[in-house]
Amino acid sequence: SQQPSQQQQPQLPQLPQPRPLAPEESPEDEETPPAPAPERQAAVSPGTAGTPSLPIQLRRQPGSFGGADDEQEDGGQLPEGVEGDGTADGVGEGEAAQADDGEHLEWLRSKIKNSKDSLERDEQNQLLLWQLLAMLVTQNRCQDALDVVGLGGQLRSSDVVYLRGHTGRWFSTNKNAEIVCDKPDRESAQQFILETKSSALKRESKVAFRLVEPPDPNAAGGMISKLGITAQSDVRVLQRREGSKDAETQFVVLTQSLGLINSGMPVYLKSVGVGRTIEVDGKAVKARGSDMGTHQRISIEKLPPESEVPAACGELDLSTDEKAWLFRRGVEFAMIDKQGVAKFLAGHRPAAKEMLKAYTHLWEGEWRKDWKDVLCSAAEAGEDSTGSPASRQSKPPRADDTTSEATEKSSETGARARASSRGRMSKRDRIFTMFSGTNSDDKSNGNLFISALRSFFATALRMSQLEADPVQRVIEAFAEALVSDTSFLECFTPSMLPEAERKTYRTPEEVLFGLTYTTLMLNTDMHNKQVAQKMWDTKKFVGAGKDCGVTGGLMMQIFKNVQKEEL
Repeated sequence: SQQPSQQQQPQLPQLPQPRPLAPEESPEDEETPPAPAPERQAAVSPGTAGTPSLPIQLRRQPGSFGGADDEQEDGGQLPEGVEGDGTADGVGEGEAAQADDGEHLEWLRSKIKNSKDSLERDEQNQLLLWQLLAMLVTQNRCQDALDVVGLGGQLRSSDVVYLRGHTGRWFSTNKNAEIVCDKPDRESAQQFILETKSSALKRESKVAFRLVEPPDPNAAGGMISKLGITAQSDVRVLQRREGSKDAETQFVVLTQSLGLINSGMPVYLKSVGVGRTIEVDGKAVKARGSDMGTHQRISIEKLPPESEVPAACGELDLSTDEKAWLFRRGVEFAMIDKQGVAKFLAGHRPAAKEMLKAYTHLWEGEWRKDWKDVLCSAAEAGEDSTGSPASRQSKPPRADDTTSEATEKSSETGARARASSRGRMSKRDRIFTMFSGTNSDDKSNGNLFISALRSFFATALRMSQLEADPVQRVIEAFAEALVSDTSFLECFTPSMLPEAERKTYRTPEEVLFGLTYTTLMLNTDMHNKQVAQKMWDTKKFVGAGKDCGVTGGLMMQIFKNVQKEEL
């Protein structure tokens, strides 16, 4: 008889409905009840490793949004001080400080028209964006997606702030004076007082985080508590004399962009003393290295005064693309929570499905800018006697071709040209392939694909605790957005098996769907501490490439990337 470990094989999702991924609570507003949870698996989404399988919700507090205690229909809450009709408490409809609806519409459409330029964080843009978002979430009954931290503005010394990890949970302390990341809401999270010499926090500013504590009559006079990293690289609460400064409690704030740091922006906190960066691994907060990746991404959040939370604008009839653009900018400005908007966009309503597609296409257009050189060189490599991929893309398809047929024909042409280039590999590439099992195309495409996944979950949506059907909808939208990018498809096609060798997934969109789903399963299997019995190893994952319709070399490169760092 076979051993239990041999009997349990990782199962790939079947189109059109993949198997559920451990729904531990019944979904809201779904047409059908969820299937029973698998015995071994928590949700597959990135950012949940080692965290309890509980929905992340914001509870009511000054300047924040509702949560589990007093939900409205569809689980949403308006910001405190804002009524369901979009007006502030104590302010009559005629006295509400709202801009004219025409001004909001004109502003929105002018910004979308000039979308190649980034939206500046000036006072007018923040005001109009917030008012439009407040109207939009009320209109679509997804108020729990709205978040006021984007109104907190620039971070300055003496501000009271919260620290939020990449998991979506907030920092707190335990009885052993250790810093942990385990709070599902700000109300129960630890507050810190920001201390810096800078007039406003910016890249490479030095900063300290003093804990906000209730008065303790037994405490030694003049002693305060600060977040610090010891010489042994433990992240914990350290007692210091007020006014004193030392390397253990000082941090350098690093970002991936220049300029001032606003509330809700992701940053990296590097210790002045040990030179290591704070990171979140499940609930644990550690300082193990100097990387600046997923685990090290932390948001510093400041709540604005209630009186500074603007009312919603009047109801407007917006197009799907306009709504999607508002949600994207809302996430960018920390006015929309990635978990809350994922729950809404991945819902079963037809309007939400179309908005998810538009939202994902917006993300893809932003992500590809970082890979412009790679994607452009891929298009040039696909040039053959029929012309370059770019010229083929500019030609309209024949009247008897559908859009998908034209895309597939274009990708097949580029694939043949790229495949022919494999036969002309350099000696260095042949040696690399011989010893690593991964050729240069597969290595580049594995990195490209993982980059897309990391970008999507870092800047677009957080899928923690979504049920099986919403997860599938998000993955379908992700795959469709990538396939619709001709340059990406030209680059990626050489790592796809010939169609006759693809077992489960046939079309490029299906291949990307299966590959994404399988990669998320691997991510959970590797990094979720709740998974006691691991289902994937190198051999099984590489072998799943035939089911997904991609080469073993690509699967090996993806495996190495996920093994090195959680998505």
